[in-house]
Amino acid sequence: MMLDIASIYDLVHDEDCWTEEDHRRIEAAFRLYIEKVDWMITDGDTNNIPSGGMVGAFLCSLVIQDMHWIERFLHGPGGFDDMVATGIMDDGWYFEGATNYVVLFADMFTRLAQACEPWGFDLKNRRVPASYRREAMLSPWSLPAEKPFLGMSFEKFGPVRRSSRGGPRRLGRHAAIRR
Repeated sequence: MMLDIASIYDLVHDEDCWTEEDHRRIEAAFRLYIEKVDWMITDGDTNNIPSGGMVGAFLCSLVIQDMHWIERFLHGPGGFDDMVATGIMDDGWYFEGATNYVVLFADMFTRLAQACEPWGFDLKNRRVPASYRREAMLSPWSLPAEKPFLGMSFEKFGPVRRSSRGGPRRLGRHAAIRR
């Protein structure tokens, strides 16, 4: 929801209908949300809920033009770099595996990449070091146990052979030979 609110506010920010008080209150609401998400994404989860919270807070940070929070949600714990390094598997698929979550993750991160372009952040082509942990999430409730949470596994599927995650892989000058 905050993804849409931040995006819409960004589109209509300069319209004459807003008072200075309106802008102040909206910024205050965004800052409350940002601070809540800052806390929420530090527990080691990479699933759709913290991913959505992080993207929403990142977009709010862009709208209010706060570089401290922009940098935090790009590089900090549970931020963009962490989510991509941990949540994207070796084959480029999102770790939750269900098609609806893959589409949700792709939609959120594509919208974020587009929003970051005017700021000079090329998230579409950004590569981050891969996470080599077997588990996609580190929160205590998600770790392997005798009786897993709702019977679910949060382990990544398949081997980790690539050293980075993110934008297009560069194949080099011999790409045609390797097809």
